[in-house]
Amino acid sequence: LNGAQKSYVERSIRKSDSIIDLDEMKVGHLKLAHDQSLRYLYPKATYKETDSLFTLGLRVIPQTRLEAKFGLFFSTTGLAQTYLGVSYREISEVSTHLKGSIQFGRLYDGVNLGFRFDYPSRIPVYFQGNFNYNGMDYNSYNTSFFFEDLKPSYITEDEINFRFDVGIPYSINGVFKGGLGIGRNKEVYYMTTDFSTDDTSEVSQVNNLSLYAAMERNTLNNKQFATDGVYRLHAIRLGYGNESYYPGSTSENTLNEKMDYLWLSAKYENTGYVPMGNSFSLGYYVNLQATF
Repeated sequence: LNGAQKSYVERSIRKSDSIIDLDEMKVGHLKLAHDQSLRYLYPKATYKETDSLFTLGLRVIPQTRLEAKFGLFFSTTGLAQTYLGVSYREISEVSTHLKGSIQFGRLYDGVNLGFRFDYPSRIPVYFQGNFNYNGMDYNSYNTSFFFEDLKPSYITEDEINFRFDVGIPYSINGVFKGGLGIGRNKEVYYMTTDFSTDDTSEVSQVNNLSLYAAMERNTLNNKQFATDGVYRLHAIRLGYGNESYYPGSTSENTLNEKMDYLWLSAKYENTGYVPMGNSFSLGYYVNLQATF
């Protein structure tokens, strides 16, 4: 590690130059062990007889800075999909993670860009953002590899979403977070298969903006098929939407339509496991959501 990276690790473990006890050390070490910017972390404590204290040494290897991904999908239905992705991680006084990916094919095109910054301050905080684009072209999709639909229905759909989150921990397993989401869904289509190149299509579009706040706690022992621990989520979201419709030349409706709406939603989610002896545990899952 260079000097800035060492500073990041030290500030993640302790907040000052004072002596820390074993419980504080455990919390700091677990936090670093779950840091996705670090690939290897191994502690070694050396006892000092002069003051009956321990000096902790850490062997740390950071994650590979640059990572590239490539994928292909083939199908007998005539669909093919290509995936390209890249990820960049950097540790200095701040942990930085930048990522991006692109997919393209006959039916679906997608772009995803994201970033995350972790600040190991006295009260740790992270900033995270994600931009996502999804485009579907159902007109170019044929269900058969050997035969072609001579006149398929014309439907295209694209979605654009941006999300920004801020989070601070309230315990080793809990986090307060909040943020905003901005999105647009647009559909272009014909309500009939009898259309020509001179006809205009119908367009439906929804623009939305929402703000949320949540409190999350997770002590599950596995991401999937857990047998111990709890997961709790309390969340509230306030949203605004604008919906518009523009008829085409083949539509029976000739008037443009627009509508604004507000909504408020609250969500409670709880997952837990009750031990039933040494070999079994009873799991439960509760999900309550109300929207106004």
